[in-house]
Amino acid sequence: MLAILADNSSFGGISTYVLNLSKQLDKFNVDYILIIPVDYRVKSNWLIDLAIENHINYKLIDANSNFEFVKRFYAYLKNNNINVVHTNNYRFNLLCRLICFYNVILFRNKIKQIVTIHGLNPMSTLSINFKIYHYLEVICSVFNSKSIAVSHYTKEAFLNHCIFKPKINVIYNSVELHIGKTLLPCNERNDIVFIGRIESIKGINFLCEIIDLMEKENLLQNECVVIYGDGSMVDVIQNITLKYKNVKYGGFLKSTTDVLSKSKMLIIPSVMEQLPIIALEAMS
Repeated sequence: MLAILADNSSFGGISTYVLNLSKQLDKFNVDYILIIPVDYRVKSNWLIDLAIENHINYKLIDANSNFEFVKRFYAYLKNNNINVVHTNNYRFNLLCRLICFYNVILFRNKIKQIVTIHGLNPMSTLSINFKIYHYLEVICSVFNSKSIAVSHYTKEAFLNHCIFKPKINVIYNSVELHIGKTLLPCNERNDIVFIGRIESIKGINFLCEIIDLMEKENLLQNECVVIYGDGSMVDVIQNITLKYKNVKYGGFLKSTTDVLSKSKMLIIPSVMEQLPIIALEAMS
């Protein structure tokens, strides 16, 4: 049985990837469970709501502390005969690797770990904790049963940081195709949109500078900029909507299809991206 570990700290590309993977596994009748870590820092239930909406089998695991998560998740693995774990971010990559090592040492029973590498954030944007996670990840990644990168660029960027080079396969990010969806002609589309996590790494400050420049060049008079998403910098977005009447905040989107089909431009001002799912969704 396979356990897929989600990142529930915020709903973004990794969460979308995990949901899409879960839906594909359902189609092929793969026996799996989606593990959603829950701690006090998580303010929204977007991932849980979407798992329920898509009839995805999931389990909540307490992650208020690393020790608590390791203890509870290891007990769950043993009680449910799970032999493959798929992880997607630094913190849970390392915690699950500890569980796998512990299981081998005590019981000589190997739990395989598949790690998907979604990208590397600039070190200047990382907290001290995540810098430690980063260095441990590039050192310990050689112990993964299988490593996957979402693009060749992601693979090369990750390998450039590694002392010991793990074997990495590339499986590109994918999105659902909505066959037969109605697209408005370009001259009938109204909005310029941003869709993503409202976080510093996603270039929210750059986005505000772009909007200020548009106003300076009198481009906002005939355009409407709509910002969709959720995150720690929502107050910054709300402030700029008060500043300009043609800038709107649309909140969190469960599906991007309708908004993208009616918009004429997508802004991706991120500090760094590898293969953003929202770009694929805009082109699909």
